[in-house]
Order: sequence, then C-alpha cells, then structure tokens
Amino acid sequence: ATAAVDEMSPILPVFLLIASLSTADATCDPAALYDPTYAADAAGKGGVEVSRWLHLRTSAFHEPVSYTAAWNALEASIDSHNASHVRVIYGGHAPKCRTGAYYGLECAWNREHLWPQSYGVGESSGLTAAAPPRTDLHALVPSLKALNSARSNRAFAQITDWPNDDARCGPQFPGCETPACTKTACGVRGTAQWGTDPGFWTPPARYRGFIARALFYMAVRYDGDEPNTRNLTL
Repeated sequence: ATAAVDEMSPILPVFLLIASLSTADATCDPAALYDPTYAADAAGKGGVEVSRWLHLRTSAFHEPVSYTAAWNALEASIDSHNASHVRVIYGGHAPKCRTGAYYGLECAWNREHLWPQSYGVGESSGLTAAAPPRTDLHALVPSLKALNSARSNRAFAQITDWPNDDARCGPQFPGCETPACTKTACGVRGTAQWGTDPGFWTPPARYRGFIARALFYMAVRYDGDEPNTRNLTL
C-alpha cells in the first residue's frame, strides 16, 4: 500500500489484544492469548466508526518521547540484539553506539521511519522535529544507514521482474528475496530490494507482518486532530 496524507478511507479491521506471557507460562490456548471483550465496543460498527474507535484506543495515554530518547530506547531495549549489537530491520545487526559503554562510537545505524517523514510524519512535511508521529516508537526502527537512505520514501511493494521498474539486484540472488541494492552496491542477502521509475521497496520477509501492523497503527493513531500531526491514511 502507498502511504498518503489527508485522504480518509474506510477501514474495517479485526483488532486482537495479545496477552503478555513469559516463557514459563507460554501457551497456544486462544482463550489465554486473546481478550474477547477488547473490541466489544466496536462490534457492529462501520469502517469509519471502527477507525475512530481505534484512534481513541491508540491515542489514550500516549506520551510522546523525544527523538533522542527514541534513539536510545531502540538500542538499549526495544531492538537490543545482545550486549554489543542492535537488531536492524534492513541489514541484520549493527554495533551499538548510543548507550552504556558504547556511547560515542560511530554509528553504523540510524532511525528508519517505516511511515516516511515526507508523507505527513516529519519536518519535510511541515511538522516540527518533536512531532509525535516522528518519534512514535511503534513505527520507528533501527536500520543500517546506507539501506535507510536507499529506501528513502519509497512505498513498500513486492518487486518481481517488472521490465519498467528497473529493479537493481545482485545476479547471484535472483527473485524477490534479494539483497537491498543501490546502483553500485548490494547489502545483506535477504534484506530487501528496490527499484526506480517509480520506485518501490520490498522489506525482509520476516518483518513484513510487523511493518504492515505498524503502518496500520499509524493510520488509525493519527487523524490530524492533535497539534503537530497530520491525517495519515493507507
């Protein structure tokens, strides 16, 4: 789906609340995983009403963090891979550089906005640097710098062998599960791929569900009614 701004479209989602379980008491019992009463208030409503209900649920008690705090949180806890590395959405892993003993090291990774800043999230779309959607950790992830730049603001799509798309990928990795590539260099195997004219970006298979949920969240969380936000739609 291509990100858009200020175009309201009906959304009729099925929203499930997943309970927090420890390894010791993990279970596959649906009754233990889902709260059947969570969406009771949305039952029988139309798409616009459900979208509004989800907006109220996702915005309640939301306390935005600073852009720096978001950067540190990604490395220290949310996407910490191990003591010395952070998990990045494009490229596997990268050395830590922001927290603890690693503070001050040159960073190989930066913050990727799954919902591009130019589509109503950041300064390039007229918001301030502290805009809540710009620092929202639900759609902000670590990425290798070069691959973040390669994605730019391209819409997510599955790139196959479109003659008019000029998908540039390593010949040793044919098909959709290819490395992310620029015009001169390729990234990590199975990372992503990109094309020009008009340009799309295929994220790693293991993260596609996460990305879809993150974009859906952004679309229902931000409707432009709050200061320093815009109406985001998919």
